Amino acid sequence: MSRKPRAYQADQTAHIYLCGNNQQRCFYCTADYQYYSLLLSKGLVKYEVLLHAYVLMENHIQLLLTPSCSKGIASLIQYISSSYVRYINRKYQRSGSLFQGRHKASIVDADNYLLACMRFIESDPVSKGIVSHLAQYPYSSYTQNAVHQQVSTSLVVVNQHRQYLHLGPNLVSRKSNYQKLFLHSSQQYLDTLIIERLMHNFPIGDEFFIEHIEALHHIKFNRMKLGRPSKPVKLMLPVIFC
Repeated sequence: MSRKPRAYQADQTAHIYLCGNNQQRCFYCTADYQYYSLLLSKGLVKYEVLLHAYVLMENHIQLLLTPSCSKGIASLIQYISSSYVRYINRKYQRSGSLFQGRHKASIVDADNYLLACMRFIESDPVSKGIVSHLAQYPYSSYTQNAVHQQVSTSLVVVNQHRQYLHLGPNLVSRKSNYQKLFLHSSQQYLDTLIIERLMHNFPIGDEFFIEHIEALHHIKFNRMKLGRPSKPVKLMLPVIFC
């Protein structure tokens, strides 16, 4: 069976998902999270890829990336995964694969779905019952994107996408507005849409966006039965300017 197509291109955001083999753990202790974070930080610079949101969970990883060239994301994931698997196998005296097959990837219509993807990624620790508040989880970008503080202790620095910058004229207002995204439980259907498209490597966007990606890369995505919405949706957000 041929591999499902990857449609990476320069300056086009993609939602990436890596899962532990057979849903097993990817991280066993704090040092493992820190080492992966260090590899991610180095790889972003090495392959000139921008990171907008991320979460490192016990048995899976989610990244929201924008590459500067079409090969950037594939090279980044290969670099991190191969280095990290060698580290884990050596440290825990194991062998074999750590991640389950190829990573999942969905090209994102950033104008309409980037903030929804950021929210989906950073909500993971609360959705899985790991913490009661997102700011309590140390291995995600939520603190950098939403918490009002001057110093971040994260080993990985996120880049503010233009859609995030549109949330307000300064960092205080942007963070305040971004926090509001997590209060809208009525946006649950967006999470469902992201999950079903990500699991099938299907673009996260409307039909016009999908056809644009197909024409650009001369590929054809197998159409699937998709949930709502059938047209672009923006998260509802009370604007706070400070």
